[in-house]
Amino acid sequence: MAPTATQAISFNGVAGEQNKSICPGTDSVSYTIAYTALAGFSGTTTFSATGNPAGTTVNFQPSSMTASGNVTMTVSGLNAATAGLYTIAITSTSGAVTKTMNTYLGVGISPATLVSPVNLATPVSTSPALTWQPATNATSYDVQVATDAAFTTIVASGTTTANVVYGYRIAPVYYLLLEGTS
Repeated sequence: MAPTATQAISFNGVAGEQNKSICPGTDSVSYTIAYTALAGFSGTTTFSATGNPAGTTVNFQPSSMTASGNVTMTVSGLNAATAGLYTIAITSTSGAVTKTMNTYLGVGISPATLVSPVNLATPVSTSPALTWQPATNATSYDVQVATDAAFTTIVASGTTTANVVYGYRIAPVYYLLLEGTS
């Protein structure tokens, strides 16, 4: 007989879905979340979110899950949201078990585009200069370097007002999260 699972549920953002930026006047944005029921788990899991812009609403479709699949989180009412970068924490709850992951929403800030090193470049120095095209309306940049695409293991982070940073150790494969802030 298998031991009782201590982590019955798992979920994470689908590639390309964790970070979103919208232009002023956009009313809603959606994220796709991959939900996985582990080791035969079949309990009901519900979803909630905090950290969304003031005056907006967050809805999940479906609102609960009992088997593996995708959940869509939609943030609505963004027309009047204040420009800035928002960390939206999504919590899944089933009984006493909770799991949380962060998604990021830039409102009124264009995405910062990495210039160097280019995506999937090889070979790359272990201490490259990270440079990017400036983002419209950004007054600073939050930079994170992680060992995984879901950014659960962040190895370096910082904030800068320039569009270049030095001194991050990158080897052999790391992921970069770059968000303009205002």
